[in-house]
Amino acid sequence: MSIIKVFIREVEETDYQSLLPLWHQFAKTAVMDDLINHFERIKDDENYKTFVALYEDRVVGFIASVRYYGVGIENSYMIITGSAVSMSAHNRGVGTKLLQHLERYAKESEVFSIYLNSELNHTEAHAFYEHNGFFKHSFGFGKTLNVSS
Repeated sequence: MSIIKVFIREVEETDYQSLLPLWHQFAKTAVMDDLINHFERIKDDENYKTFVALYEDRVVGFIASVRYYGVGIENSYMIITGSAVSMSAHNRGVGTKLLQHLERYAKESEVFSIYLNSELNHTEAHAFYEHNGFFKHSFGFGKTLNVSS
């Protein structure tokens, strides 16, 4: 498949409907209210950034991140909290362009490094990230807590 030319910008409220199917690639139970609540919660926090890729005025991908500051670390680091590309745009350079855009933003913001977690069985994604200069450096651990609402 050929590489497509995309325009990348920060997410806007009008993008939410297009984002939901992409978000389902890793958060299968997410509903529109979840997406709206998420963006409402972070809209005034400059540490959170979500960029969308547009092809022919249609959202075909996104990358979401949060910037953290560590104790004893002068520079901040960034974690990619979500990223997906529509099936119609897979293998057409969209994911790489989103990563490159985030990296440029991070450098301009004096971010020291970028991290991400990926499910163990997503080997195609692992190859993609390694192709784009990421390396395996640790294991991620998680624990689900039973918190009453």
